[in-house]
Amino acid sequence: MNNRRKKELELAKLYRNAFKIMINAFETDNIYDAINCTIKEVQTHIKCDAIILYRINEKNEMKYFISNDYDLLNITKAITKYEKEIIDSKDYICLNDDLSILPIHLHNKNKYILCIVNHQENNKLLKKQTLKIYSTTFQTILDKMESIYELKLQSEMDYLTQSGNRTSYEKEVNEIMNSTNTPFIYTLIDLFRLKYVNDNINHAAGDEYIKQVAQLLQKYFPEKQDNNIENQVYRIGGDEFVLISKRETKEEVERKLESLKKELKELNIGNKEATLGVNYGIVEKTNQETIEDLYRESDIHLYKDKSKMYKKLKIDRRR
Repeated sequence: MNNRRKKELELAKLYRNAFKIMINAFETDNIYDAINCTIKEVQTHIKCDAIILYRINEKNEMKYFISNDYDLLNITKAITKYEKEIIDSKDYICLNDDLSILPIHLHNKNKYILCIVNHQENNKLLKKQTLKIYSTTFQTILDKMESIYELKLQSEMDYLTQSGNRTSYEKEVNEIMNSTNTPFIYTLIDLFRLKYVNDNINHAAGDEYIKQVAQLLQKYFPEKQDNNIENQVYRIGGDEFVLISKRETKEEVERKLESLKKELKELNIGNKEATLGVNYGIVEKTNQETIEDLYRESDIHLYKDKSKMYKKLKIDRRR
């Protein structure tokens, strides 16, 4: 058998193994487990000490994602030393005899880095070909993982405001209530006279009103601070939002909502006579109330707040 034919058979075997590993991964229900199984199987096939997967985050930094059991200390030092070169890489890099790097570019433009430690293959060309074949396996699985994640986000997001929708509200707030006894602030918010805007201007103006309120809620109550989730905003109905605040007091939430009201008054959505505003009811969750209990209690406070606003503005509630 000549060398060319032998090489073709070796590559064909590699492709078959890679395809088999990919099929096995897709038969695993949990996509994270699928990546873990893939790491173990590829490690066995290419005879290396470890496979480590990093993800490039939105700040263009390498963040550890997953690996098999391995002492990462020495690898971390090497990665840190060559981090910029690795992040900017578009193709295979052999940093030294012990460490090979492969960038994985996904269809959604996200990027991962595959690090192979002590690959026991002396032929450099074959090593590169082997790793590129198996990197395609990882790319396919990671593409699937991120597609599933994106679909999940879309199914739990309100299309108009990009806030959480009722599905994510019911799921996440129940999880918060079941997982911790830590108090948090539950605020029910609705838009003042949205029906008036829809009926007397148009529904496009009503949609703009809803979007402006959502943007202001996200401005005054940002989701993350110091990488911790502090506030969550959900649109649970046409004109209803729920705000969950984990680190703020009732007084702080109320103060920010009053500032939001002032800013909202300055907006113009096509009719200067339309009074834009929000009403709210704030409840501090301290005991084992249900999500329904919190909603009912906050709705009572909201109704009182709305009645005061109608009285102050001398507007007939029936209009």
